Amino acid sequence: MSLRACLVTVLLVGTACSTDYAGLEIVADDELGPGTVVDLRRVQIPEGRAIRVHARPRSSTARTFDDPEELLLRAENPDILRVFSDPEDWRWVLVGRATGPTCIEVVLGGVVEDCIVARVTQR
Repeated sequence: MSLRACLVTVLLVGTACSTDYAGLEIVADDELGPGTVVDLRRVQIPEGRAIRVHARPRSSTARTFDDPEELLLRAENPDILRVFSDPEDWRWVLVGRATGPTCIEVVLGGVVEDCIVARVTQR
């Protein structure tokens, strides 16, 4: 392999592995009731409760995430917590199904970037 081919390969691999993701900005659209917490690093919701949230990725650079189709949120364990995409951009509905811990995977462009700690508690 030539030196030029090696350099191109290194540049392509380095670019593919780099990310601008710097966390998920997540806030509840609804008034939070007792036992419900939504912040940058964790979500807690009582069993049987649904909350609507606004969630948008933050960037570590000047890049902005403008395409809501690029973001996917999904529960690691959907038996505990279900996550549904809302038709409105950057909005999601979280539903507590059964008590226990799980996480909400933050997927950007098909790559899991983060996992937000989530817990469903008893009512």
